[in-house]
Amino acid sequence: MPQELPKKIPNEILQHFQVILRELNKFEYRSSKRANLAVPLFNIAIEHCMSICVLDKEFLPSSMAALARPATEAYLRAMWVAYCVDEQEIKNDSSMHFPKRIDKLIELVEDAVPTFKSCAFLSTKLSPLIVEQNDYTHNGIQLISIQYSGDALTNLRPAGYSKPFLNLAVALSGLAIEELTRFHIGCKKMEIDDVIELQRVVFSS
Repeated sequence: MPQELPKKIPNEILQHFQVILRELNKFEYRSSKRANLAVPLFNIAIEHCMSICVLDKEFLPSSMAALARPATEAYLRAMWVAYCVDEQEIKNDSSMHFPKRIDKLIELVEDAVPTFKSCAFLSTKLSPLIVEQNDYTHNGIQLISIQYSGDALTNLRPAGYSKPFLNLAVALSGLAIEELTRFHIGCKKMEIDDVIELQRVVFSS
């Protein structure tokens, strides 16, 4: 999808993911039934979040938007494994089934994590995005209509179109790596304050 000007990933977002990638490359994990599912899912969520930024930079907005739901779903599934399931019920094969509905995952995870439950964090921050995420992933009318400009069709997107997706990518990746520190067994724990500060800069920009 060609556009006139080269696009750059905002510096504060680039720094955020550079810190996360730097720390992830240092992490070591002890194998357990819970870690063997949760850790890959958290990593998948972070990878999708990074891809959202890359696709935005490459002017591929439909593909960028389509990753919002998989990123959210991977994070919520990881949280469900980490907090909601008895370890004896965890299976590391195709017989393991996750709740299918994202709204159900949000409800279960929020109820299981005290810091989320106390302020209804997931239901107020993520739930409003779920309907739109489904539309973007499954090529719905919102994804189609964004290409209309009055009575014309255009490949260009409105100014600021990508901002909510980039904010989601930053938020989910920060939450995911914070959880990964719980499974990390290396000598040095990640300074999560670095990520929190970078997130603050992104959301205030």
